[in-house]
Amino acid sequence: MLRFTAAKTEPSARSWRVPRGLRHATPSTTQTVRLRRGKLDGALHELDMSETHVWVLRAQTVFELACMVELRPAETAGHLRRMSCYCEILCKQVQFSYEHCELIRIASQLHDVGSIVIPDELLLKCGELTPREYGIVKEHAEAGHRVLAGCTSTVVQIGGLIAGSHHERWDGRGYPKGLCDREIPLLGRIAAIADAFDALTSDRLYRSAVPIATAVEMMREERGVSFDPGLIDMFLKARPELEAVRHAHSGRG
Repeated sequence: MLRFTAAKTEPSARSWRVPRGLRHATPSTTQTVRLRRGKLDGALHELDMSETHVWVLRAQTVFELACMVELRPAETAGHLRRMSCYCEILCKQVQFSYEHCELIRIASQLHDVGSIVIPDELLLKCGELTPREYGIVKEHAEAGHRVLAGCTSTVVQIGGLIAGSHHERWDGRGYPKGLCDREIPLLGRIAAIADAFDALTSDRLYRSAVPIATAVEMMREERGVSFDPGLIDMFLKARPELEAVRHAHSGRG
């Protein structure tokens, strides 16, 4: 995991005090100490940069993996970026640390990886699904959890948790396990809100997007029904940030 370091400050004179045995060191010895200190600072900086580079590559890989299983990559890319940003906004409202907000933002992009098990004709169907077809579509939640949960990567494991719980409902009428209120993992409750908001405000094959104001009212009506009451209140209070994300990633999907 990326090590987010605090802003570097100049060390105090005491922290870099010459050891007792070197207090009367020659200029060449003092120069050696300074040279070693400089090398150490440089090595630590390079380590931070290399870890940051690895984290960026990991985030890009997760995004590409999530897009790979979809039939409409252009639409999917917009949905993944928006949905993951909405998750991040809500995580900040919950006062998660910066590291956890970033980790969840990346991991949440894997929430629909299980859709790989859904036949293409159902994913691309324009009309209403039959009860049997809807039952098949619902299998993607558990499938996503199975695919991801066994991985050793922390970000992928979190993605598996979200995949398996983001369709649960506060009232227990969701899937795949029918969990209710706080039985549902917190990250699943967060992702459910973010996913629903983007679904409502985006065009779908079977309907057009609704205005943000309409989506807000529709989601408010589901407070304590589909969504965690406390979380939905926090989410809707962040409407200016939600609208900014919608504007920044206004592509299809």
